[in-house]
Amino acid sequence: MANLNSECKIAVWNVRGMCNKEMQKDVKKFITDEKLSVCAVIETHIKEKQIKKICDFVYGDWHWYSNMKDSNKGCRIIIGWNQAEINIMPLHSSHQTILCVIEIKDSGSKFFCSFVYAANTGRERKVLWNTLKRHKSLVNDSSWVLMGDWNVSLNNEDHSEGGSCKTNDMIDFQDCLNHIEVEDLNSTGVHYTWVQSTGLNPKKGY
Repeated sequence: MANLNSECKIAVWNVRGMCNKEMQKDVKKFITDEKLSVCAVIETHIKEKQIKKICDFVYGDWHWYSNMKDSNKGCRIIIGWNQAEINIMPLHSSHQTILCVIEIKDSGSKFFCSFVYAANTGRERKVLWNTLKRHKSLVNDSSWVLMGDWNVSLNNEDHSEGGSCKTNDMIDFQDCLNHIEVEDLNSTGVHYTWVQSTGLNPKKGY
């Protein structure tokens, strides 16, 4: 979750499927409880014939956008936003990411934001790394926030099983972030975003 200068509160939640009504209610409640301006859900598994009905229920009178057209096994990324507070202009959509410009209406401030749900395999993630590198040429030196689920650890200590050696997938991830000149921000709360034994909700954003 990101809180940008108290003007705009953004969250990304890996819902691991949003076809059942209870999960839809959880997301709707999360938006209200956290007073969000933008809420993206990833790994939704929603089919094209379901998406409008589900998003109308979850987001109400908010606007929303998805990468359904780039998804072949159910929608991967949906972004909803409160248009009374925020303008969002999607610039590029792919299987693993959506690049947007977000404008905060009260202040007129703008920044780029990428919502990411990376593939499970290193080979597929290489496509994402190349996409982000192309986006860097568009973003240039402007403010850029990247949020979501990368499906690969950035550092050894980020993985619950630890380990002393960097994998090739980790090196590819680090090389991408170095190339696009972004840094991992410090976080608060539990270190690992999926703690199944305690029943904590997974990946409610970074």
